Amino acid sequence: MHNPNNLSLLYETNYGTIFRCDCCNKLQVQCKHFLLHQSASRFASFNVQLENLLNNPIAKSAAPDNQFRFSAGELTLKLYLDEVIALQALYGGALAMLELQEILNENL
Repeated sequence: MHNPNNLSLLYETNYGTIFRCDCCNKLQVQCKHFLLHQSASRFASFNVQLENLLNNPIAKSAAPDNQFRFSAGELTLKLYLDEVIALQALYGGALAMLELQEILNENL
């Protein structure tokens, strides 16, 4: 776990919070049931997994009690569809913030 004093808030929803570590630039994802530390590339890759599932017609018609498995590095997550939707919104917002920060840094 990183020192909380080195974490900058990146994005937050009712489902969770994403911080960026100021010392290593890894992203810390805090959700109701888990905590992840991911590099920016792993973070983006995991978001693609979430988007792919949400764009899958079979997944969209799944029963609410179905769980989906995701590989998050060394961890495998089992999430319900409503959790996948909430997590993808969290990741999508954080990715937008990362892109905005990059644009601002280029123009300063």
